[in-house]
Amino acid sequence: MTRETPQDVLARGQPVDKLRLLIHASGLSQQDFAKRAGVHRNTVQKIVRGQLSRLRNATLVRCAQALGLSLHQLISRPTEELSSLILARGTKTLDLAEQPALQTWIRENPERAASFSSDELEELASHFGTGGSLTAEGVEHYARVIERRRALLYKVSILAQTAYLDLLEELVESLYRRVQVERESFETSAAMRTADQSHRPT
Repeated sequence: MTRETPQDVLARGQPVDKLRLLIHASGLSQQDFAKRAGVHRNTVQKIVRGQLSRLRNATLVRCAQALGLSLHQLISRPTEELSSLILARGTKTLDLAEQPALQTWIRENPERAASFSSDELEELASHFGTGGSLTAEGVEHYARVIERRRALLYKVSILAQTAYLDLLEELVESLYRRVQVERESFETSAAMRTADQSHRPT
């Protein structure tokens, strides 16, 4: 039997085949990758050994995100390009081990999760609640904030190409100045509190 080469996998370009090479390119062990992706180690083992030809959409999403990729990137971009991207990032991959509620959200909302870019998912995973990792409600809240922001930026990009550009620019500038004033006021108050505390007798 002829041994399959990486070039054969690149030519075929199926998502599971891509994952097999990308997991290797990430430099992660099977155990570490399974932990980051929130999938069973046996599943990762079968992917690496080429024993699986298909995966559930939710599993594909989680594996892609553990590599710092979106599902769209995994499916649409050539393996060689994705491998270079992962190597350029080094060990910076999305670790979901400390966010069990986020793992559940990804599993239960595969279509929404697939629409998130790697940067958006990293932002979502970076949030923590007062007691530690996010709750299900916390994940949903921050996910909606990111989705709203993405939708707003899309609308702004459309408006910027119309005759409303001047009005849009004026509105954004006005809001930006207001936010800057509020931020400066907050920073000044914080600095004054810090200075006051440092001068109190111990």
